[in-house]
Amino acid sequence: MSPTPEVPVYSQYVDRPVKYVSLNQFTGLQPGVTYVITVAVEMFGEFGPYGKDCAVTTPAFAAKSTPAMVTGFEATVYPNPFTTNFTLAVETSSQSSIDVKVYDMVGRLVDQRTVSVSELKKGILGDQYPSGVYNVIITQDEVVKTLRVVKR
Repeated sequence: MSPTPEVPVYSQYVDRPVKYVSLNQFTGLQPGVTYVITVAVEMFGEFGPYGKDCAVTTPAFAAKSTPAMVTGFEATVYPNPFTTNFTLAVETSSQSSIDVKVYDMVGRLVDQRTVSVSELKKGILGDQYPSGVYNVIITQDEVVKTLRVVKR
C-alpha cells in the first residue's frame, strides 16, 4: 500500500458579500498544488452549515504562457458620502467587460450591470437608492475591488 501524499495545510478566512469564491481572493497559494476548499456561511458570529469539500488545483505557470492579467486596475467613487448620485471612475489597461454589483448592508443586491470599459469610464449610480451604506463590487477578469459608499 503506497503512502498518502502529504497535503499542504492552508487555512484562510475570506469575508465577501458575494455568492462566489475565486482563487485570487486567497494569498500565498502555490502554482500546481491541489487544495481542498470548504465553504461556510457566517451569521451572527457563528459558522455553518459547511458545504461539501471541493478539491481545486491551482494552475501551473508555464514559462511561455503566463495568464493575461489586468494591470493598473483602479476604481474610485466620488463624492462619498453622496446625496443624489455618485460617480464610479474606472482606470484599466484591459478591454474586458466590467461587472458592477451594489449591495446594501443587509446583503441585498440593489444594482447590477455588465458594461464595456468605454461605457464605464465614468458611470453614475445611486439616484434610485434609499439613504444608507452600500458595498460596490467591481470585477474585471480576475480583479475584484470592493468600495463602500454612503448615501445621506
